[in-house]
Amino acid sequence: MIYSDLQAPCAYFGIQIDYLKTKLISKRLEFKEHQENKQVEQTFTVDKAIFTRDALSKSIYSRIFDYLIQVKSSFISLQLIYFIFH
Repeated sequence: MIYSDLQAPCAYFGIQIDYLKTKLISKRLEFKEHQENKQVEQTFTVDKAIFTRDALSKSIYSRIFDYLIQVKSSFISLQLIYFIFH
């Protein structure tokens, strides 16, 4: 199944669509049982999946915004230095 809404972010981050889809709707729990490591995949409820999607979106937006502010600040600093010394 193709998830067209996931194609752009997956291409941007260089990850597979199925990987992102799985991470948005489930989590892997790891635990020990009788000295043996076990893993269980737990599927989220719809509300939890929506929360996870929104949290990821907010995190990406915040990081992009911080990056743009940093680039803009650097550019302004360079302009100021150029203005002072020329």
